[in-house]
Order: sequence, then C-alpha cells, then structure tokens
Amino acid sequence: GPDAVGPLLDLLGNGDPRARQAAAAALGWTRDPAAIGPLMAALGEEDPALQEAVATALESLGPDAVEPLMGSLSHPRAGVRERAAGILGRLGDPRAVPALRDALSDPDQAVRHAAGEALAAMGGDALEDLFRTAAGGSPAGGDRDQGL
Repeated sequence: GPDAVGPLLDLLGNGDPRARQAAAAALGWTRDPAAIGPLMAALGEEDPALQEAVATALESLGPDAVEPLMGSLSHPRAGVRERAAGILGRLGDPRAVPALRDALSDPDQAVRHAAGEALAAMGGDALEDLFRTAAGGSPAGGDRDQGL
C-alpha cells in the first residue's frame, strides 16, 4: 500500500543488490507515481537484474512513466537511452512516437535498433512512420499526399 512506498524508495537507493531488485519490483506493484523519479535514476545502474526489475516497474506505472522515459532518450549514456526506448515500445503510448522517431538518428546503433523495434511494436501509424523514415521519406504523412 501507500505506506510502503517510502521504505521501498529508501531500500531502492541504499539496499544490497537483491534488496534493490525486490524494492524496484514492489514499487511497480504499488503503481505510485512518486516512484518514477527514483526508478528512472536506477535505470542507469549497471546491474542487469536491477535494470530488468526497474524496467518492469516502470512498465507497471504505465502512462505516468511515458514523459520521463521520453526524456531519457536524450540521456548521455547510450544504455539508458536503449532501455528507455525498449520500455516505451512495450508501453505502446502514441505520445512517444515522435521521440522514438528522433531516436532512430541516435549515434548509437543499439539505441537506433531499440527505437525501431519500439516503433514496430506499436504498429499502426508508428510502424508506417518507421517504414517511411527507413525509406528516406517524411514521417507522419509527408509523402502521403503524393500517393507514395
């Protein structure tokens, strides 16, 4: 419940690796938006198990996590950008499409790949934009009026 969020946040920031993983998972279960900032900070950690727990928690937080994740697409570390793109793809929120489309130009190949997979997973207009961008056309209907 809500009373658990504070202690879980403390544990996420100061616990041993397994405790941090458990705290991240539990924060996702609370679905409390107050967890988003600390979870976003933990997204940059090197521990793969913690990264996975954080990603799952952010997915559980759903739409509230979209804006912070979009902001992480410009993080200085490519690994954070890559993970953010993957989570955004699993969330499938259309608000992320422009940011993911921009990430297709990221200097890091893994980030570009994750952004492409995210757009493909979203389907619909996002997938059409991905194809248009890959073909060198304009996304979001830029060539549509010309019958392309």
